Amino acid sequence: MMRILDVLYKVFGYIKVVGLAASGIALFLMIGGITLDVVSRNVTGNSISGFYEIVTFYLMPLAVLPVLFYAFSQGVCPRIPMVFDRLPPRVQKPLHCIVMLFELTLMAIVAFFSFQYAADGAASGHEFSAGGSMYPKYPVYFLVPFAFAGMALELAFILAKNLFNSGVWITYLKDQETIKGELQLV
Repeated sequence: MMRILDVLYKVFGYIKVVGLAASGIALFLMIGGITLDVVSRNVTGNSISGFYEIVTFYLMPLAVLPVLFYAFSQGVCPRIPMVFDRLPPRVQKPLHCIVMLFELTLMAIVAFFSFQYAADGAASGHEFSAGGSMYPKYPVYFLVPFAFAGMALELAFILAKNLFNSGVWITYLKDQETIKGELQLV
């Protein structure tokens, strides 16, 4: 079972890397575009028409949302394992699994309802005005359910790892003892 789970997690890892690359490209475009806009404003006295709206409605969400579950998988998002460290060892794992199940449920609910909102936005044809043209807003709406579904999937992998392996797994690749060692708490 763990072999299958490891293969599936590796495939999921490719999806995370694609999200990371998309976020990096969006961030690069945002930095470059804002720099050009500032230079244009200072040299010619005019901003790049519609660029502010493009950054707001496309690049900012693209810079943040696809990388969210990659960051989540690295263990950088706030969690409460330090509270579990103080509890008796026999209580730590069940309590950690219960918290992860709650988090997974919450992420799945947000993914579900944000997908419904995105689908409604697509059906309604939500648009925004930038530089005298109308651009569709709804494609970016789908990044929200993508991000939260990714976090739910990451939590499902970690929960499965905890159920099939000994130790308390904080991320899919690192258990509690490894993280303690990295933080030099051992």
